[in-house]
Amino acid sequence: MPWPHFHGQLDWADYDDDDVSADVRKILDDLHALHCLHYLHMLRRHARRSAAAGDDDGSATAPRARPDRDDVKRRFDAIRPRQFKTMFRMDRDAFDDLCQTLAPQLPKRRKTALPVWLKVAVTLRYLAGGSHHDIGFGFSIVASTFYRVVDAVLDAIHATRRVDLDSLFIEHEDGTWEWDVDKLQALEHEFATKKGPWIRGIFGAIDGVAVKILCPPASQTDHVKEFYNRKGFYALVCQGVCDARRRFLFMDARMEGSCPDSLAFGASLLGVRMEMNPPPLPFMLVGDAAYEAQQWMLTPWPGVTLPTDKDAFNFFQSSARIEIECAFGLLCRRWGILWRPLPAERLARTTRIVTACAKLHNWCIDHNDVEGPDQFDGRMLEPQVDLEPQNECEDLERSRPHRRARVREVNMLRAELTRSIKERNGCRPNLTGNRKRRIGETAMCAQ
Repeated sequence: MPWPHFHGQLDWADYDDDDVSADVRKILDDLHALHCLHYLHMLRRHARRSAAAGDDDGSATAPRARPDRDDVKRRFDAIRPRQFKTMFRMDRDAFDDLCQTLAPQLPKRRKTALPVWLKVAVTLRYLAGGSHHDIGFGFSIVASTFYRVVDAVLDAIHATRRVDLDSLFIEHEDGTWEWDVDKLQALEHEFATKKGPWIRGIFGAIDGVAVKILCPPASQTDHVKEFYNRKGFYALVCQGVCDARRRFLFMDARMEGSCPDSLAFGASLLGVRMEMNPPPLPFMLVGDAAYEAQQWMLTPWPGVTLPTDKDAFNFFQSSARIEIECAFGLLCRRWGILWRPLPAERLARTTRIVTACAKLHNWCIDHNDVEGPDQFDGRMLEPQVDLEPQNECEDLERSRPHRRARVREVNMLRAELTRSIKERNGCRPNLTGNRKRRIGETAMCAQ
């Protein structure tokens, strides 16, 4: 039996009842109707594309208009250095080097694919706080292309070793690991050079902040309420460790907004490894009172009115710990996407955005691109949403047992360092008025 052509009305007179049964006729009629509807839909779709391309009669003869990439490139190259740094948060040298570094992870699979510089520029502008509407208009891309580009560049950032955070470990092929002692010694030397010889052994400063997010959907988590903290907003807990140059050595942004700092750090990769195999003595981290005092975690003495020796220890410990607070401040000031609550439709993507900002923060510092108040338009860089300290946002019921333990804990490392500072007559300097003194100019207490 020949197959009927799907145009016009089907003529069943050419077929005997024995050739085509009633059920087959019904199926063929339905297929014919679907074919006609699909044909009409394609005609309307083609007509709309032709009209958008400038063909007024809708005859679908004009090719679809494509954006002029050369014009976009000319406008991009014409951006002045100061405006370029305001828009993309790094200078052109750092930008060009970043494009060359990410190029192997962003191959062009067809001639019409976007160039690497455009993909990187779109992503940096988005991380700097730009809206996808403005970015799409400025770079002549549609919304679907914008999100694909951002996801591709984020993947490239996390897949490129040169852009990755410095590792504190030596990973072996059999899955085992060990501490990179040479790296720890170099980091400790930087802290000692910058902060003075009062507390030796510090290789990093740790703290936690709350990164604001929108309410995560139930499809992403079974514990939506745990992301809501006592400050009244949804957040992710971001645990960060930085060196003396305020470069991030570690970043973890996976825990719920109500989780205390100590629990969030204990659940991170660095926290688990430090519990399993602590760093060799005398290397240690320096953190605030939210963390448990360990031989590898130096925390301040609890209390307000303290003896002179303990107060001196807290001063020098705080002067080292402040580096992580400054690092988070620079991170938030540089990347405007952190000024507003981040989207939480995919929490894994939100985490990747925060970590990518930290890696690009290091990239800028490595290229001597440290921002200052005279390098940016202050009105554009005034953060609308600050990164709140996590110890002020955590759930009180979950953190109360840890806070009580901090008051009663005994730490031999802290006691030994306090005694050492006292023997060398170190004390908190007496600053008067608005006069500031560097850590190297700390006065010595009279015996």
